[in-house]
Amino acid sequence: MFLSRRHLLRFLATGTASTALTVAALRVAAAAATTSSLVVPATNAAADTAMTVLHAGSMNNLVQQGLAPATQRDLGLKVLDVAGNSVFLANSIKDGSKTGDLFMSADAGTNALLTGDANGDWVRWFAVFARNSVVIGYSPKSRFAADFAAAQAGTKPWYEVLAQPGVKLMRNDPNLDPLGYYALFVCQLAETYYGVPGLKQQVLGADTNPQQVGSAGAAMLASVEIDAAFLYLNGAADANAAYLTLPDAISLSNPDYADSYASASYTTPTGQTFQGAPIRFSIAPLTRAAQPDAAEQFLEYLLSPAGQAIATAYHFLPSPILLGGNTDAAPDAVKALAQGTYTG
Repeated sequence: MFLSRRHLLRFLATGTASTALTVAALRVAAAAATTSSLVVPATNAAADTAMTVLHAGSMNNLVQQGLAPATQRDLGLKVLDVAGNSVFLANSIKDGSKTGDLFMSADAGTNALLTGDANGDWVRWFAVFARNSVVIGYSPKSRFAADFAAAQAGTKPWYEVLAQPGVKLMRNDPNLDPLGYYALFVCQLAETYYGVPGLKQQVLGADTNPQQVGSAGAAMLASVEIDAAFLYLNGAADANAAYLTLPDAISLSNPDYADSYASASYTTPTGQTFQGAPIRFSIAPLTRAAQPDAAEQFLEYLLSPAGQAIATAYHFLPSPILLGGNTDAAPDAVKALAQGTYTG
């Protein structure tokens, strides 16, 4: 059974015992609560009870281990989650090949691909709920381990380590995934920040260099299949991977650098342009949702103190709740939680 609107609003306003738990306790509680009946497999999902969340793969742990068990426990919701690259998911929603109730993106800007009549009017408003940062994950077992240690100590530039012959560097596809074009932005910005013309070409080669572009992940570092990868901070921290942090001026983590981030951009072969901006993760209800009430409850839970504590537990950086799109269309309960407006 879902919570009534009255009880949900009271829950969101006051929080629950979960809010007061430590980060460690939140993760233990979420893991303990996770069962096959909570994150419902597609083959077992009941169309009249399960809601579908289409989300970036970088939110796997957040959704599957954190939010799904918590909303099952506190709201009685059942969640079917479908993970993928945010740009790919947005284009798949637009062309009708994927359907769901909520869209959770690793770039709030991708909601524009689904906004307006020309894009199918799939998203009318959305909410930013977290920030993130680009880091460089590396394998301590790599034959270049000493070089990465030097970069970690600040005695050797990270870009010189990555540009060495033989370093196996992986990054995501910028045509499908925000982390893919975030890696391009980092290197574009680094050229100016460090005063090294050609840095991007030296480190990355072509934007879609087939020797680097693929599905980058911390697991490949652990198995030493690769030496380094561009990762999100939350992904590296969740996997206990070794990683190099980058200056705020190029890591896309700090809203204070929004103007300089905007100097970077990438345009896909299909003409979709993505502009450099602080990384902001978002959640949006889809207009043709099969379970709109459940979707709204899940969304409001994520934006509540309890949901924000779970996001922090999974290593997402805190952000004011920002509303984007047609903010007038957002429910009053969401407006009450908002702390500002998303401007890109």
